Amino acid sequence: MDQKDHSKIEVYLDDGDEPIVVYNPPAQMVLDTTTLDDGEHLLKFIASDESNKKSIKKIKFVVRNGPGISVDGLKENEVVEGNLQLLLNAYGGAYLERWEPHRAETPAPIPTWTWIIFIIIVAWSIFYFVDQWNPSEKYENTPTYQNNSSK
Repeated sequence: MDQKDHSKIEVYLDDGDEPIVVYNPPAQMVLDTTTLDDGEHLLKFIASDESNKKSIKKIKFVVRNGPGISVDGLKENEVVEGNLQLLLNAYGGAYLERWEPHRAETPAPIPTWTWIIFIIIVAWSIFYFVDQWNPSEKYENTPTYQNNSSK
């Protein structure tokens, strides 16, 4: 008896009741993910031998064929109240001939940490300028500037 005649591998998709394909090992399989919805999926392989002993292997995978979705203004599990203003964008078309990359750029407000760093740099620059400023001798004895070193 040949092992190929009695061994088989059944392939199930997403806990389906019927196998999507049945192979006699060894075999190669091509899974077309373009027919699947985006998101998590499960492939389950059930191998059985001539004595009907079975072995099961499950593989989880994520399909991302559709357009990417960007949401600015709300994070997962965030506690919110009142009205929310959300910025939504969907971009895709990597398979299109005339895909425009600028559509994948979601305009977003400047982050708070960027403003804080900018303010610190400007404040330090002003402090440095004032601290290092030395007027010429022509202006040393004017009422707006008095040299405190002579006191």
